[in-house]
Amino acid sequence: MATTQSLSAVTAALAQAYPDRIRRQINRASVLLSILPITVGSGKNVAWDVESSGAIGENFSDGADVANYGSDDLAAAVLSWGLYRGNFTVTNLAAAAAGSSQSPSDAKDLMSRNMVNSMSRVASVINAACYSGTGTGTTMAGFAIAIDSAGTYATIDRSSSTWWQSYEIDAGAALVSFDAIRTDLAAIYTNSGFRPDVGLCAPATLNKLKGLFDPNRTYGKDVSTARGVTTLANNSDVVMIDGCAFIEDKDATASSIFYLNSNEIEVQVLPQAMNFANPLGAADDGFNKLMLAFHAYELGRTGSARKASVEAQLQLKVNRCNAFGKRTNIG
Repeated sequence: MATTQSLSAVTAALAQAYPDRIRRQINRASVLLSILPITVGSGKNVAWDVESSGAIGENFSDGADVANYGSDDLAAAVLSWGLYRGNFTVTNLAAAAAGSSQSPSDAKDLMSRNMVNSMSRVASVINAACYSGTGTGTTMAGFAIAIDSAGTYATIDRSSSTWWQSYEIDAGAALVSFDAIRTDLAAIYTNSGFRPDVGLCAPATLNKLKGLFDPNRTYGKDVSTARGVTTLANNSDVVMIDGCAFIEDKDATASSIFYLNSNEIEVQVLPQAMNFANPLGAADDGFNKLMLAFHAYELGRTGSARKASVEAQLQLKVNRCNAFGKRTNIG
């Protein structure tokens, strides 16, 4: 008697095929890192000189002797390096099985894939630290302390060095408005002589800004900063208000707007010596290349597995605090 050979009868004998590309289900977009200038540092820390007003400018009577003298005052701003890394291990058996499998090709080299994934994960952690980092120990000194009207940043105490203060306003749960934003921009201009060109906020806060416009309006994807023009593609919208580009970032502090001057901020990275590690340079967050000077090195074996770490040594550097500001507690 003839029988029908169904799929269920033969499925165990058939090979399973996968597409070559593995589809990531992770949001590691690092919007802030994709738009900030990235520079190369050196030495034991991140340090720069700053200058505050002290020079004399006066009216005088014809023939009067000079009695008043003054010079602008110099001070040193110093930050420690921030240290961030991602670690992984791959067994010999896993590497051999993946390397000899027909598909997916994305998984054939597990060491390389883990390296790329670890860099994107660490980049996402660094992006978040740029907002909330406390600057203690080996952590980033993020906006939480770099953009503030009080406290100490880069060893300079704002209580005595008021020129190091950033503009800060607590909205008291009030809704954001065009007038409020224009007030913020004007105050920062008055403090520093520069108007911010970038405003960073959480997606929910950007939606409130969008609500100020015609509901049929569309929004841009390109942002121009001191780094150049960055296309944020489909991972962020850009809302322009009075020449300032407001951008959403998943890591931005809720109910807050951070006003930046992209000419006075940078991420400074510390490259490693060639004989210490393998310099990798760029991480890929799935949207943009992030030149964070990662380096990789293998750890000692303790069995039939390879262990490795990818590491970045860097710091966020706000060069001129009075050119920055923040609006918090937005309703």
